[in-house]
Amino acid sequence: MVVVAVVLAGSATAFAQPSAPPTRSQLDSELARASGIGELLQVAERYAGLGLQQEAKTIVDRAAQRARSSSDWQSIAAAYLRLGHTDSANAAQRKSREIHR
Repeated sequence: MVVVAVVLAGSATAFAQPSAPPTRSQLDSELARASGIGELLQVAERYAGLGLQQEAKTIVDRAAQRARSSSDWQSIAAAYLRLGHTDSANAAQRKSREIHR
């Protein structure tokens, strides 16, 4: 029984290893496939994770062009905040409140 537990613990550790960050080419492919607001915001987050802040903001801007609901605008506001664009985040929050009324 002890041997089995050790083997299982060793296997779990192997799966916990972080994967390599995506390449710019991989992100560009993900962006080309992204269609919805949520997908765009996820890809923007990944660009930001590679230090590609301006590209990430451009993607969030693209998502904002598709926003229709209050929830969409809240998600966009949160993405802008994570990127450090407080003016854009505040504008998105205002749009969310306007729709919610």
